[in-house]
Amino acid sequence: MADLDELALALPQTTKQVSDAGRPEYLVHAAVLMRIPDLARIDRDELEEMVVEAWLTRAQKRVAKAWLAEHA
Repeated sequence: MADLDELALALPQTTKQVSDAGRPEYLVHAAVLMRIPDLARIDRDELEEMVVEAWLTRAQKRVAKAWLAEHA
């Protein structure tokens, strides 16, 4: 597995570009951004909650409603 130093989680749009300083930048909409070192501080349930909340902001309303009803 490759070594990673960043994680960009976006639903559904992410654009990566290089800044003037040569660092990667992510242009995202309705996203959750975390640095990999922060992942060690949260448990799997908390990460799942963050991913679900991000997904719910972008999912079609009927799909989100059905998912919420199934997971209530």
